[in-house]
Amino acid sequence: LFDPCNTNKPGNRTVSCSQIQMRKRSRSGDYTINPLNDPVKVRCDMDSDGGGWTVIQRRTEYEVENDKFEKDIGDYERGFQATGSSYWIGLENLHALTSFPNNQQALRIELTRIGERKPTVLLYHKFIVGSQAEHYKLTIDEYDGPQGYDALSKHNGQKFTTKKSMTQTPDKDKCSDR
Repeated sequence: LFDPCNTNKPGNRTVSCSQIQMRKRSRSGDYTINPLNDPVKVRCDMDSDGGGWTVIQRRTEYEVENDKFEKDIGDYERGFQATGSSYWIGLENLHALTSFPNNQQALRIELTRIGERKPTVLLYHKFIVGSQAEHYKLTIDEYDGPQGYDALSKHNGQKFTTKKSMTQTPDKDKCSDR
């Protein structure tokens, strides 16, 4: 997640890795940001595409077989640390990072196949996660990447769901398995 205008800075709190990058010499690594009131430990990528990227999700090949990010909605709202270096920043934090007025966020995705070293990079120049009241509706647009890799555009306008919420509602339009 990158804030190209660096406008998401209410008060003096640091809310994104782009702010950290602009204030001081910084390297890729773990930092603390405050998109809401509580501090959140995140990984900042200061090297890729000019740096200043807030890593919102990390999944690795070393995850334990039974830990596949299949959590309940509360875990996804708050965020969680999974196996090893895998984590999810949380829907509430994502909403805070992407909802400041006059502020457009970009979403950069790196996909690395097992056994390969060079990732495939996808970029969405518009990325917004709605509020809890909006069920964290995804707004995503302006895809820039290799043909055949755009798996998110078809989810534009969709509400966030989990496998657990899918089994608790008959609404077939909620498709967390797509």
